[in-house]
Amino acid sequence: MFMRLFGICPFAVFLAVSASYLQAATLDGSFVTTTQSTTWDLTALGTDDWEYWSTTASSFDGSPTNFKSGGNGSLSDLYAVGGGGLRGTGSSALTDIHISYTDGSSPTSADASLRGAFNSQLSVEGAGVGLDITLPTTDTYEVKIFTGGYFDSSAGSVGTFTATLDGATTYTDSSLISTVNNPKAGIVYTLLVTPDSANDVLSVSMVLSSRQGTNGNQHTYMAAVTVSQVPEPATYALFAGLAMLGLAVYFRRR
Repeated sequence: MFMRLFGICPFAVFLAVSASYLQAATLDGSFVTTTQSTTWDLTALGTDDWEYWSTTASSFDGSPTNFKSGGNGSLSDLYAVGGGGLRGTGSSALTDIHISYTDGSSPTSADASLRGAFNSQLSVEGAGVGLDITLPTTDTYEVKIFTGGYFDSSAGSVGTFTATLDGATTYTDSSLISTVNNPKAGIVYTLLVTPDSANDVLSVSMVLSSRQGTNGNQHTYMAAVTVSQVPEPATYALFAGLAMLGLAVYFRRR
């Protein structure tokens, strides 16, 4: 009755509320720990893009070891967080991140455990690695970050993961705690991300937030990232149907 008295179109109100809901930036996260017995298929998980790092270099520029052939170019190189540079492992130590793929640039396919890459500052609190993901549209994306750490296995050191997106609540988790050192502990974060503007940037990092024990080589690493656009939920189709119905009713009553 109120809307009729003041000449407000119910359909216009519906559209305004729906648009506000659909365009709000959101960032939700969850995680699982992983071991080499679990294989993560980058091709299946990264339908938009993926890349990984597995290097023995004592210093490198953060460029990926391999990446998706024909990817959308949404992923940055790895970068150091908290000062320092980037490096790989010079030892035989691998991570608990085991991947496979069939659409790589070079090589085209593989099935292997990764070495990852990490900050050259070892056992320094606040030092770690980061990555930026450009989200080309305002659709929802599933982003998986394959990360972990090398700690003093008996002392309780902590790695902290952080994800930020303009307009959304920051996601932070400190579940990565001391464990066995070889292979390096692995943890996979799944982020459901909806930007409120095209080409907004999702930034993620993993740092050594609490260093405990005497091991002087403690660090956090990143090993891989995948990005996939989430299919449009059926709810949105329902909204569209209701909107059309409301529009038809409105003009019929006029």
